[in-house]
Amino acid sequence: FELRILATLLAQSDELEKQLACDHEPATGRLYISTSKQIHNLSASFGLNPSDRAKLGLTVIQETEPDPFLEYLEQAKQSRNN
Repeated sequence: FELRILATLLAQSDELEKQLACDHEPATGRLYISTSKQIHNLSASFGLNPSDRAKLGLTVIQETEPDPFLEYLEQAKQSRNN
């Protein structure tokens, strides 16, 4: 259930980001920030970044590929800065 909510929030965040780029409405910005906070809170319960994995006590044998969630966050950060 939480994974489904997280996926929905990620999709909503992408749509809000597109909408915000077009209309710059304060209400859209607030909703985008709220959605981002919800994503951040839920992602911690799944250990989607290294510090959350450490808190959960999960061990990673060997990371051969970049963390997809960190890549997503970096792309979102870059698109907001552009």
